[in-house]
Amino acid sequence: MFPCTGCGLCCHQAAGLRKIDPTFPYSARADGSCEKLIGRKCSVYATRPTICNVEKMAEVLKVDKADWYKQNAAACNSMIREAGEDERYLVKV
Repeated sequence: MFPCTGCGLCCHQAAGLRKIDPTFPYSARADGSCEKLIGRKCSVYATRPTICNVEKMAEVLKVDKADWYKQNAAACNSMIREAGEDERYLVKV
């Protein structure tokens, strides 16, 4: 399982998700965050879209999960550092 730390930063990319996946079912707020984001938590996490699920996307793309996790962790950590978030949110794989 991908070791998400719950920073919520990926959920601030909802505005761009429609470009990647036109079927993304949720709207983006004015700040680009997903309408389902409450605080740092996804209010539909258990039923989130496939594009929001690292494990499912590895299956859809037919890529090695370990490599996919490393790529996603690097992207997460880049966002975390760029946003100046607390280091406790850094993803370790």
